[in-house]
Amino acid sequence: MPNTNKQSAKELYEALMACSYVRTSQLLEAGISPNTRVPGFDDAYPGRPGQKLSRTNLVPLNFAAFWRAKKSQIKILRRLLEAGADVHSADSQGYTPLHDSVYDNKPEPVQLLLEAGADANAATAQGFTPLHLAALDNAAKVAELLLTHGSRVNATANDGETPLAFAAMTGNAKLVHALLRAGANANATETDGMTPLLRAAYYGDSAEVLQLLAEAGANLHATTQDSGAGALHYAATGGREANLRALLELGADVNTRDKLGTTALLRAVAICHSACVQLLLEAGATADFNGDNGKKLCRLALAGKEPSIIAAAEKACPDAFRAARRAHEKATRRRKLIRDILLYALGGAIAYFFL
Repeated sequence: MPNTNKQSAKELYEALMACSYVRTSQLLEAGISPNTRVPGFDDAYPGRPGQKLSRTNLVPLNFAAFWRAKKSQIKILRRLLEAGADVHSADSQGYTPLHDSVYDNKPEPVQLLLEAGADANAATAQGFTPLHLAALDNAAKVAELLLTHGSRVNATANDGETPLAFAAMTGNAKLVHALLRAGANANATETDGMTPLLRAAYYGDSAEVLQLLAEAGANLHATTQDSGAGALHYAATGGREANLRALLELGADVNTRDKLGTTALLRAVAICHSACVQLLLEAGATADFNGDNGKKLCRLALAGKEPSIIAAAEKACPDAFRAARRAHEKATRRRKLIRDILLYALGGAIAYFFL
């Protein structure tokens, strides 16, 4: 009976962490099961920057697939498979070895696992297939390999994310084109209303990707459910000048508003992106916010302290700018007075304490 006690699992874990083919082979020959469960690690949560995913209960194949940059990776993968490793094993988050093999755009470990019978459509607990992860990692070669092995191009994760949505975020036109050619839905909508076009507008930086999506029938006027923000809003919020230009050339309405009445111009002013502000003004963007004749835009410009944006705001709505500047200067004087009073009071308290 294979030795699968804690000490054996620890030794195998250490060998895998070191990506040691010799030590892994020795342990397998000593009778340790190739399907021994070993400790895991914190991984990045796909599609959600900054969020962690705690993965436990991994099998050796997970590690061998994951250490793709190591020279001995393929040898260890083959050795584990020869010893009877189960390509369908999944960890606590549903990740199979195939999920872990798709990164870095290296087809060889992916091909090896697929030939061993790995399921190209296995889904994690979050609903991500290997194709989702390949698309998110900008791995065009791996994505095309998965497609030839039956990966569903329109597979949806738990929140409705598709591989195309993730590919659109990377700005990789070749990858987006490959998915669209395979039948990807350019208007696939996630639970919050996000679409591949909206993701591309915010995260990506490729006019070609936006063009490809538009040619595939992507809705230029799609908006999210909560905020009602559209592609221009997201491009402006992300400071994506090239995306703004491409969307305007494709026919997006420069004055489209979200549910609060905010335009892309207001968002660009709020993040102090002067190039985006200038582009939108040249395209005919209105300075108005819910009938205020540009007052909010001028307040945002003055608060941002970017000279070129302040000058643009003054030129766009001079009357509102004069009123906003008076209010801004008054508020600045008030803040300075309050600060001076507090500092004076603090100084007095310190002097009283030591005297």
